[in-house]
Amino acid sequence: MRKLRQGGLLVVNALIDASAYPRNSLIIPGDGHPTGLANRIWAQQIKAYIDSQVADLTPN
Repeated sequence: MRKLRQGGLLVVNALIDASAYPRNSLIIPGDGHPTGLANRIWAQQIKAYIDSQVADLTPN
């Protein structure tokens, strides 16, 4: 991530704390791909990041 940032890219750390979702699987068993829940969590994280960046650009 450091090298990507040094290259000028915006990088979002979108790790999901699985302990926050103890009753839900974030990975499809036997498949390894993320579940719909994991995709929704990532989308929320990315949206929050973009919203924070846009908020910094808009005049008060």
